[in-house]
Amino acid sequence: MLSCELKEGEPIPDAVSVLPSDSEEVFNILKVFQQDGNTLSEERHTVSLCVKQLYFVKDISHLLTEWLEILKSMEVGKVFAYGLQPHPNMERVLEYYEDQGGFVDYIPITLPGTQPNIPGPNGQFLPRNADFHRGFYHLQLNDCLYRSLVQGYEYVAVIDVDEMIVPKPPHRTWPELMQHLVPKNPGSDCFYFLNRIILMEEGETTGWQQDYSMKLRHTNAAEFRTGSSRVGKSICVTNQQEIMSNHYTMMCYPDDRTCSTHYTPRDFGELYHYGKCSVGNCTGPGGNATCDGESCEVVQATSLLAHKDSVRQGVLHTLHELELLS
Repeated sequence: MLSCELKEGEPIPDAVSVLPSDSEEVFNILKVFQQDGNTLSEERHTVSLCVKQLYFVKDISHLLTEWLEILKSMEVGKVFAYGLQPHPNMERVLEYYEDQGGFVDYIPITLPGTQPNIPGPNGQFLPRNADFHRGFYHLQLNDCLYRSLVQGYEYVAVIDVDEMIVPKPPHRTWPELMQHLVPKNPGSDCFYFLNRIILMEEGETTGWQQDYSMKLRHTNAAEFRTGSSRVGKSICVTNQQEIMSNHYTMMCYPDDRTCSTHYTPRDFGELYHYGKCSVGNCTGPGGNATCDGESCEVVQATSLLAHKDSVRQGVLHTLHELELLS
């Protein structure tokens, strides 16, 4: 990440050039985006969300719709979604929410240069090229960070479609939760939520299913005897971030400093992660089975059910409008 520090009193430029050295001739001009009163979010404690490279060849438009409706019910202000040639029905869903008041900002992307921009092969290429994959999604996350900053969102988060940050009662939405956490933890740049694996039923091999009630339907969760080693996700203060990453923020303003992260107690909220294990992997006290290599018990995770009525109504309405219900 490159940064250009302005001297005190120096106006923000309309454009900049990026050169290898100051002796090089200018060969590029990059527009500088600034906050615009017409695009600023008007509400305090507003949260934007980044979701990286949706490249699913399989149609999981029902799952995507449920996820977006849960985020709406959580009062997320905007979802910046980056699509790497996903299934056409998923694009229809994203474009629908983009047209319905701009809840989604859908940003189609391609792999650079001679990389395989073909649905299917691109999904195989990325996991097999880990360093390229990591750099590619960091570009998306930081594009999302600065879009969020320009549009005035107070907080920014990164989660995937098989995840959800879920507040615990009495807090119901992300803005409510942040309104509680931030004043009690001054100086924190990010608020990290611990991972809670939500268990699939027997016979369900993955959380990536064409199911419009996937998250509301599954309430069995894994309780690990020694605590889970799986990483969580964060909600961060937007104007403090310099470089965003998938789980933690890498660098904060000012002075390129290490970010201060508050580890949120589970009593306030958790990151639900769907599809890693099934109920059979956690057999209760004395069981021999494991989830992700760790012994566990089955507990209930029901906080998301507070949103079930509005989510189900919204999901069915959207799928009906798009004629995606069979």
